[in-house]
Amino acid sequence: MRKKGLAAVAALVLGAVVFFVTVFSSPASAKGYEVYKTALEKTKEARSLTADVDVLITDNGAKLMTGRATVKLNKEMKAGSVEATFRDESGDGSKPFSRQVYWQDGKVILKEGDEDVYRWMEHPKGEKGKAGPPGRPKAAGIVANALMRSLRDDLTVERRPNGGKRVELTLSERQIPAFADAIGAMAVSKASRFHSLRPVRACRVELPALTKEVKIEGIDLTADVAPENSLEQQTVKIRMTGTDDSGKRHDLALRIRVRFSGIDETVPERIDLTGKKTRKMEADRMKFVWQH
Repeated sequence: MRKKGLAAVAALVLGAVVFFVTVFSSPASAKGYEVYKTALEKTKEARSLTADVDVLITDNGAKLMTGRATVKLNKEMKAGSVEATFRDESGDGSKPFSRQVYWQDGKVILKEGDEDVYRWMEHPKGEKGKAGPPGRPKAAGIVANALMRSLRDDLTVERRPNGGKRVELTLSERQIPAFADAIGAMAVSKASRFHSLRPVRACRVELPALTKEVKIEGIDLTADVAPENSLEQQTVKIRMTGTDDSGKRHDLALRIRVRFSGIDETVPERIDLTGKKTRKMEADRMKFVWQH
């Protein structure tokens, strides 16, 4: 195994999130899917919201990384903010890594850890970009329809005592399409080779470089839908196995939990750059800011 930057882990986390969001945005008719899709669309249409994100990655049962982030978005104010902290749990003494991101006045502003420099860039879409932060990658859309044909009938829904609903998806190895393993292998390979930017190297996480027999063993999704049909929370769990170049077997588990609140009431944090050290960044250096 080799130590890679925290950005590598973030790339893997991002891939999982984009995978689920894209797949469940594809056409389907199953009842569970329709409930989830309606809740997802209503939450997305909110004028503002807060998302509290918890991330956990383990290897053979031992913690590799924990992370927390608070994301605040407000469409009417054309603003957003992210406060995130990741911690290396592998026992090598690394310090926590924090990141602050602000989307305001048509700019994206980034601050890494304890640095006193604020990096910024004009929104990649210029004035049009003031309508929202940089978009998500679209690569997952290539396989979304095929995946949906396999997954839509496995979504279940049940009513909760408060009038809301719970949607669940549990897939074993036998239910997961074979080509999903190939996608997982590519994600891990890409993450293990990802070279972090200099500010991120202060916090490093030991991520196994799986190179052989990479397989997705299980996928679980749980989503709680409020009585008014907006998402309250959703949790995604993915378990993947494989071996590294030395022949050691790894059982990687990724859990991402997102809790939604402040619907139509959220006011993002802002940063006043007056008197602060700033540095302009190029778009290609900041393209992953909102996804990490």
